[in-house]
Amino acid sequence: MVNFEDDFSQDTVCEYMKYLINECNLNVSIHISEKYFILKCNDQMSELLQYNRHISPYCVYVKNVMQQQRKCVICQNMAARKCLHQASYIGSCHAGVKEYVRRIVVDHDVMGFVSVSGYKDDNGRVKLNTIYDRYLKPEPVPKQLLDAVIPPLCIMLSKLFESIRDVVPNDTLYSRIQDYLAENHSSVTLDDISKKFSYSKSYISHMFKKESGLTLKAYCNNLKIEDATRLLYQTEISVTEIAFMVGFNNFSYFINIFKKIMGMTPLEYRNSMRKRRESINNAR
Repeated sequence: MVNFEDDFSQDTVCEYMKYLINECNLNVSIHISEKYFILKCNDQMSELLQYNRHISPYCVYVKNVMQQQRKCVICQNMAARKCLHQASYIGSCHAGVKEYVRRIVVDHDVMGFVSVSGYKDDNGRVKLNTIYDRYLKPEPVPKQLLDAVIPPLCIMLSKLFESIRDVVPNDTLYSRIQDYLAENHSSVTLDDISKKFSYSKSYISHMFKKESGLTLKAYCNNLKIEDATRLLYQTEISVTEIAFMVGFNNFSYFINIFKKIMGMTPLEYRNSMRKRRESINNAR
């Protein structure tokens, strides 16, 4: 059993996140306030960055297909501001998704928040579609459960943040571009990044390849495939639709990139994950 008073390592937080996602069936994400962006540059945060965005299929659809990423960012900033006044609350985003939010506090300073999302808002003004109906949960937000399982996560995160906030590396252009790509990789171009950060396309291209070992396109493809693997594991959405949702307009190209990165086709991956899940369930 984890001792939350002593163990606040990245590995422990990741294990607890996996428990919440896989065993409790919760769409949990960790969000760091803009003021503390530099925390993301620390090596002790590298594995946690995979949980820095909503992973529900509908959220992927809204950001990548409906092109409403900017609205999602605005909603996250509003949630961070609301956490200054409330320890936790239940609210709805612009896309008609209810979520539970609890703040992460260090020395009375709100450094971020944890979100549990993926619930339908019956009073929402968003036009319903099959993705909304199929992959958002119709039941009420389970506040009693979340009030029990989310505070320990916030305690671990606050202790982790406290331990690294004074030893984080210097802010860099590369780290800022990484953070930008984490949320905008589905359709971003080199020209977009050049305008966003006010550097020439040539400079960004060479700098990014030097720092990451990958071209900008290859780096974004890796992130898109990461999105695809989540959808393949969590949903029964067709492979063709998933390719489109995560930002690939050419289906054959998607298959080739997926196989290059994952060593198997999307269907093979889905089948392997299905067998793995069945094996785990049978072992219980």
